[in-house]
Amino acid sequence: MALARRRPPGGHIAAFLWCVLLFPVTVVLHELGHWLVARLGGFPARLHFASADGFPEVAPFGGAPGVVALATLAGPAVTLALALVGMRNRARPWGLPLVAATLPRFLVNGAFLLQQLFVLAGIARPSAPNFDEIVAARALALPALPIAGVGGLVLVAGLVWLWRRAGARLFLVLVAGAVVGMIGWLGLLGPRLIP
Repeated sequence: MALARRRPPGGHIAAFLWCVLLFPVTVVLHELGHWLVARLGGFPARLHFASADGFPEVAPFGGAPGVVALATLAGPAVTLALALVGMRNRARPWGLPLVAATLPRFLVNGAFLLQQLFVLAGIARPSAPNFDEIVAARALALPALPIAGVGGLVLVAGLVWLWRRAGARLFLVLVAGAVVGMIGWLGLLGPRLIP
């Protein structure tokens, strides 16, 4: 059964603009998730435009691997919660754009999984990546691949869900909006507002 595709509320331009505006919001809320849990865990975390730091990110984690794992996973948890809010509110003008604005965060998982396939094929050398899911895995002494695999599944499931709800044209508009929002926040606005 095909899903009914409607014109987005406000049209494609509005959907694009919503996505551009929502991308920075998702990044800041993601980083606030890290920051808050780290502060509650006793680490003097600081907030920057695209990161939260001040809690140990390398072994032995200052004797608090559980807090480090929670702090590193708090950001992706916030991002996932925002995606679910967008999915639930998909009929609103900001619903699908919110989902699209959250998905780029999970690209690091997909890139890591692809790199691991290249390592297995002998095409690439192993590396020591440093993104949220990997840091959490190290903190908990767990294998990184399954944890990154969950992030990769979130990415694929979100993209499929968005494609099926939006249709090809709106999907591309939303992806373009996320890219423009990312460039605008990470390259222009973010470093000036939260250095």
